This record gives sequence, structure tokens and C-alpha cells, in this order.
Amino acid sequence: MTSGDQARRQSAVGGCLVDVAVIALTAVFLPGKIAASVSKSVHVFTRLLTGSRVVASTVLSLFNPLSGAGNLLKGAGKLVWRGSGKLGGIAASATRAARQQLRVITGSNSYDLIKAINHTGEASKIRMSLDTLAHARAVFKDDSLTTVQQIVSRLSEKKFVLPKGVSELEIGHLYNGAVKQSAFELQHVKELEQLIGRGALDELLTTYIKSKPARLRDGRFTTTAQDYSETLDVVAKIETTKVAYLKGYQQNVLKQDLGKAPYTDLLPEAVFNPKGFADNAQRAGAWMLNGSTSSGNDFDKIVGLLREYAGNKTSLLDPAVIKQVNSRLVPDLAGVVREAGAPTKYGSSITGFALMEQHLKKLDVAHPNFDKHLLATIVGFQGFGDGNGRTASALFAISQLRKGRFEPVPKHVFNLLSGMA
Repeated sequence: MTSGDQARRQSAVGGCLVDVAVIALTAVFLPGKIAASVSKSVHVFTRLLTGSRVVASTVLSLFNPLSGAGNLLKGAGKLVWRGSGKLGGIAASATRAARQQLRVITGSNSYDLIKAINHTGEASKIRMSLDTLAHARAVFKDDSLTTVQQIVSRLSEKKFVLPKGVSELEIGHLYNGAVKQSAFELQHVKELEQLIGRGALDELLTTYIKSKPARLRDGRFTTTAQDYSETLDVVAKIETTKVAYLKGYQQNVLKQDLGKAPYTDLLPEAVFNPKGFADNAQRAGAWMLNGSTSSGNDFDKIVGLLREYAGNKTSLLDPAVIKQVNSRLVPDLAGVVREAGAPTKYGSSITGFALMEQHLKKLDVAHPNFDKHLLATIVGFQGFGDGNGRTASALFAISQLRKGRFEPVPKHVFNLLSGMA
């Protein structure tokens, strides 16, 4: 056995001994009434959480000095190990520390451990920290629950009643987790996962559920968990249909000869540059302002951004760089998410960003029409909650400015490249 293995083994053993030592010190050195209260509380903890198999590790962690709830006995636990096993010299100090920490719960306030935990809501927090299956077992005190679908069925029962001691907040947390996990197994949700990946799918479902939470009325949900799960499958079906359109359109843009009309059409200088700017960065800024339908655009800031990125070496194919440009163009709206299910050609901004990331890998910086390919990708997939047009226009302009030129495309070419018209 290596020295590293020995150290890890000693650490693991030490963690277990801390639990034993802390409880032992409480039982041996504290007055009988308090020790009995703690001993009883361990038993009550077991009943509080559940009669299930998830209890053993959870209850043990409650008295572990490394856990959040273990602060009750953290002082005594540290003192035990500070003496490297020599308990004789620290027994009195450990006793005082443990007694002081327990007095608030078991002494002066006339609370036993379980009442204090119920009062502070720690029991609910502990249950909500468990995975969905373990959480459901704890809430319903039922070890027969072995699948998420069983949880969904339980929550969807016509005679469902909010379990005693469980808040609406906690049951809502369980409901959301069960609904989302069960949806992962549905046909259209699986199809969407294949298109955008598990991470994006999880974010999409989480965002949708958060924005449209199920309501409780008289302790029961107005929409059953089963119905909500099926709703998510319908939303996923709509998203997959939109994904097919978006991917197909942008793939077709790559096949087009963008060096021919109408893609070579240019916007007349007098239309977008009435002040007659000669500097390309200023001309590009004027073009962006001319094409934007949003208010609050700052010409000087836009020009400054264009010059900054035109002069640096950041990759315009890096999704992080594109996200950075978006956040600087629309700082008040950066991070805004467009939800799935809207009656538009494009889907959720989460879906769009995932598709944009994939499509960027197909672009070639050396291609003569890279600027138009980049514009089409950013605005075409609508990967941001807002500012997609401005972001696409900025990256289009930057790609040209890096080559010492700027050739403004008119609105009809912009629409042809995006597919959003």
C-alpha cells in the first residue's frame, strides 16, 4: 500500500471515528438529560427523514463536523482530533463545547433536537438536497418507490394529499424534479436531446418549468405531474420541428454562391451614412444603427467595440467571444432567455445557441464569403434572448474590418441570409 493510499484510508477511517467520538463524548460527559435528548433525537431524525434505506448515510452526515448540519458538534469533533487520540486532556473542553452548542437546542429554549430542526426548516432542506428518488421516498415514507415514473404517478393521483410536515415549496421542488426526469424518457424529448445535447436540453426544460410552475390549490396540483411531463414532450416536438428548419436553411446558405446577385447587392452610401463618414469603423457603426429597430443604441460605443475586436486576435468562431459581443451590445438584456414554445420560426434561445455552436464548426475563416456565413449563422439560429441582429451585424462588420474594408449589405440580403423574413 502506498503512502497516499494509507493517508486516504486514515482520512476515511478518521471521518467515521469523528462521528462515533462526538456522539460518545456527548453520551459520556454530558448530563444524562441532554445525552438522552441527543440519543433520542438520532432516532427521531430517522423517523423524520423516512423509514427508508436513504436514512443511514443522511443521519450520519448530520453529526459529521464537515457537513452543514454538523455545526452542532463541530467544536467537540475538532477537539477530539486535535489531541491525536489523547482524550484525557480534552474531555472537559469537548464537553463544554458540546454542551454550549447543544444548550440552545436542548436546554435553555426547552427544545429537543427535532423540534429545533423542524422550526428552522433544516429537515426540508436536507430532504430537498437528495436526488429525486430518495427525496420522494423521504416525503412519502415509502421504499417501494424505485422509478421516477412511480413518483409522477403518485403526484398525479386524484386523491393526492400534501404529506404532513411537507411544505408547498418542498413538494413543488419534488414535482419539478420528477416531471423533468420523467420527460427525459419521452420520445420527442429524446429526439431533441440528439439534436442539441443533454446539457442544453436540461437547461431548456428547467427554464420552461421555472417560467410556468405548476400551481397548488388546497394542497393539490392543478396540473398533474403526468400531464405536465407530456406537455414537455409536446414542447420538445415543436422545438425539433423548428430545429429541422433552421439547420436545413443554414446548411443551404453554405451551398449558395454568395458571390453572385442578389447576395452581392450593396446598400447605397447615402442611405446608411448621411454624415459621410470615411472611416470604415464609423461607416459600419452607421450601418448598424440604420438597420436596427431597437432604441438606446450608442454610436460611439458601437464604433469603439468594432475597432477593439477588429484590432485584436480573438476568434470570431468562438461562441464565448460571440456571447461577449452580445453582452456588450445589449448589456441590459444579456443573459435573457427566450423560452421554448413561442409561435415563431425559431425556437428557444437555448436551442438556438446550441445549434449555433454546432454550425460555427462548419465555417471557414479563409472562405471569401466568411463574413456572410458568420452573419447568417448568428442571426439565423437566434441563439440569444435579444440582440441577435445587432450581434450578427457587428461580427459581420468586424470580419470585414479585419481585412481593411466594409461593404454594407441591404435589408433584403440580410433577410435572405437569416431565413427569418
